[in-house]
Amino acid sequence: MLPNTFLPSGARTLAAVLALVALPSGALAQQAEGEQLTPEQRLQQIIESVDPAEASALADILPDITWIKVCGVDQRANQAVCNIRARELQVEGVTVAALQIIEAEGGDSQMVTILPTRLQIPEGVRGQVDDGAPVTGSFRICYPQNCFVEFEVNEALIDAMKGGGEFTVTALNEAGRAVPFAFSLSGFTAAYDGEGYESALLIAAEQIVRQRAVEAAADAPPPSNELQDALEERARELRERMQSE
Repeated sequence: MLPNTFLPSGARTLAAVLALVALPSGALAQQAEGEQLTPEQRLQQIIESVDPAEASALADILPDITWIKVCGVDQRANQAVCNIRARELQVEGVTVAALQIIEAEGGDSQMVTILPTRLQIPEGVRGQVDDGAPVTGSFRICYPQNCFVEFEVNEALIDAMKGGGEFTVTALNEAGRAVPFAFSLSGFTAAYDGEGYESALLIAAEQIVRQRAVEAAADAPPPSNELQDALEERARELRERMQSE
């Protein structure tokens, strides 16, 4: 389990960073290029471009998928791209680490891990499939909320991941302690070797999942005073633990 003590201050979800946001090719893409669309309008066009039944079916299974492959077109490079990503690691409902393999048309590929800040950059990052030989990752850029680390992707690493149980990314925190971020490899082979979902379909399905979560929260009874007090006490303990590190 990911320790709560490594939850970065001001952490936010990385879904927007990980999503392969690419408009479908064809008329929709041409229309987007010719108009100044707001993010909301662009999202709505993407949703309307897919079959609602297919989006709903993907939304039904999306919460249980450990690895997913999504393919689309990088409009900036005019290049087909597939993104094979793991389920994000979360603490108290907040995403703190993510892992993805990006494969571009023509054979170029890279593995990118997104980690919290307050890590020792000179020490680098180690990736390891189970008890196999470790591989070294390099910090590429850090933002106030997270850091991007890149690993070299080769056939040996992919084969190891296909036959492995976990891919663990380890970095040192500011106190010099090793911090492991373990991603399950269950479902990796099927996602990696599969055809992948269209990016627009995934975006539409994720929107449905979010809407369902909002509706479920609206229908849920309000928390009792005892539960609210317990939640506030838990939040206070987490803040004190983080400040003592």
